[in-house]
Amino acid sequence: MYTTVKNHRESEAPTILFQSAKGEVGAAIKAGLEVGVTHIDCAWAYLNEPEVGEALHEKLTDGSVKREDLFIASKVKFLHSIT
Repeated sequence: MYTTVKNHRESEAPTILFQSAKGEVGAAIKAGLEVGVTHIDCAWAYLNEPEVGEALHEKLTDGSVKREDLFIASKVKFLHSIT
């Protein structure tokens, strides 16, 4: 499904690679949040924004994580930032 690495708490934290299969990203986001991951790296080019958003919404809504405890990074291609 997804690979894991040990984080600073010696818990297995999921890693996601570009172009992961549908369903893997959301599952990994939720699993990561459950073991203490607080940094989510996103980008328009990854084409998984809806799945990331749904996973974050679920964990924020159920109260298992607070928004102020998360660091969410995103990148926008220069061409998409021109109005």
